[in-house]
Amino acid sequence: MITAEGIKDVNKTIESITLKTNKGKDKKYVMVNERIKAFRELCPEGSITTDIVSHTDSGKGRVVVMKTTITNEAGQILATGYAYENETASYVNKTSYIENCETSAVGRALGMLGIGVDDNICSAEELVNAVTNQKKKDPEKKVDTPAPEEKTTQPDQPAVTNRIRFIAFCKKHGYDLDEIKERFGITESTNEIRFGALLNQLMDEVQEAKTNGQQRV
Repeated sequence: MITAEGIKDVNKTIESITLKTNKGKDKKYVMVNERIKAFRELCPEGSITTDIVSHTDSGKGRVVVMKTTITNEAGQILATGYAYENETASYVNKTSYIENCETSAVGRALGMLGIGVDDNICSAEELVNAVTNQKKKDPEKKVDTPAPEEKTTQPDQPAVTNRIRFIAFCKKHGYDLDEIKERFGITESTNEIRFGALLNQLMDEVQEAKTNGQQRV
């Protein structure tokens, strides 16, 4: 049975990613997989159900709206969450916009339940998608690779770096971070341009795996 005290306790164990705003403030964002693990710990027999609310062609690509419903072992609804994605919004969305939408919807529903929201309801994946979509000008273009010193123009906007995007992408697609670091020779001195190039390489790798029927989880 899920209780407020149980949620409070499990939130203390959840790992988060700290993003620094251009005003120097730290904000923490939790990956969706961390929220799912916490929910399974709190409610092993609970359910996370996702449904497509709508799936249409906007004239500028297909768009999907999804709903996630969280229930306990007795089938009682504990929380819901919605998300929206356009297949042309980013390079990854060209093949995975439904998966990205589902991940965001699950993250928001678990956030509404109170899991992993000590700092933000928005998940790390949702933030990365939002910032990527805001910066996107060319649907065929891959992620930007700005110099490390580049700053955002929005006041107090989280500075989502290529390093953060790279880590989020690896976790989402089941890559082992230690193996990835060894494979690409990543160190503390690896710069933003390098992380952007590596992210594009992994995007191509995931897309090729899907084309060959070997989709990563």
